[in-house]
Amino acid sequence: MDLLKQTSVCITHAGLNTVLESLAQGVPQVAIPVAFDQPGVAARIANKQTGVVTSLDELTAEHLSTLLNEVLTNPVYQRNARKLQKAIAEANGLAVAADLVEESLGVTDTIQAAR
Repeated sequence: MDLLKQTSVCITHAGLNTVLESLAQGVPQVAIPVAFDQPGVAARIANKQTGVVTSLDELTAEHLSTLLNEVLTNPVYQRNARKLQKAIAEANGLAVAADLVEESLGVTDTIQAAR
């Protein structure tokens, strides 16, 4: 997370955790999905214009350089990543998720009493 706070772009396999962590810092992505849910996550990156997507088959140093240049020079990606950063912060997702887990396990009262 500390490294993402200092970056201008994240090169990712489009794993959901990496993409969410990147967006939570307002960092746009270059996504190179490989398997599982990654193509779907990459499609959302493209749709929301928080980055660009390429396939592993198309990946070359020159192509990656072109994609990085696009993300770094076109302000739409940074702007959209920042919009989602704000939405993620406002959603307070981690705390809400923790509350839901605690509630489903029936431990909410015990935890709150310990606080």
